[in-house]
Amino acid sequence: MKTRHKVHIKYDPYNPNVIEYNYPLSRGVRKYGEDEYELIILEDDVSLEELNNKEIYYISLYNTYHNGYNQNAGGGINDNFFIYTEEKIEDIIDLLANTNLSFPQISEATGLSITHLYNLNYGLRRRKENVIYPLRDENYLTCGQKLTLIEVEQIKDILKNTKTPIKEIEKMYNCKSISGINIGRLFKDENENYPLRKRCKIDNLNELINELANSNLSFKNLGEKYNVNQDIIGNINRGITCRLDGVKYPIRDNKK
Repeated sequence: MKTRHKVHIKYDPYNPNVIEYNYPLSRGVRKYGEDEYELIILEDDVSLEELNNKEIYYISLYNTYHNGYNQNAGGGINDNFFIYTEEKIEDIIDLLANTNLSFPQISEATGLSITHLYNLNYGLRRRKENVIYPLRDENYLTCGQKLTLIEVEQIKDILKNTKTPIKEIEKMYNCKSISGINIGRLFKDENENYPLRKRCKIDNLNELINELANSNLSFKNLGEKYNVNQDIIGNINRGITCRLDGVKYPIRDNKK
């Protein structure tokens, strides 16, 4: 529990390389500060079998899915979540540090996801003092995507030099992280200019950015004004599309 709390409050809100960085809770921590959030035990001595039901119950009771920070209605805790004791994690870290087994081989042998292995390898989870990270130079992308660094470079080349739609690139590489690579959120290279592919079709972009920063117009109203879907306004706000140098993202730290 303490580890999970630390990840939510200390790690996710400040690491733009993880998907949780843009979750509502992370944005809230950045906006209001860590001291405005408190860890409270609602119920103790709950059996493993009852955890899913309890999660669903409390999310519904406090309406934190529709009017709060929860990303779903609960009940999705996997049985495998409970089997990774500190001792087993130590064994997995030993496999990463002292064997030639690949990430997929370790994942298959232990049941731990590629993403979790990546995080352990780079010290993004359960980081230990006096340990040199990464434990090994393994060329796998996180977010559950099994991309090699060579494939990442291929994707960058396609983004920069072709007009292949991003959805088509996703199909080619069986990967949902193409937009993250395009804007530099994943595998950022300081020698690249981001976004790799400019996708903005708004002529008066500077005016829109000024309104995002200084007006109270909702994303919906801005979308109507600039004749684009409100989701596009949200993506511009976060720098996913039409990203400009010198602009701090997100421009507006909310979902209005």
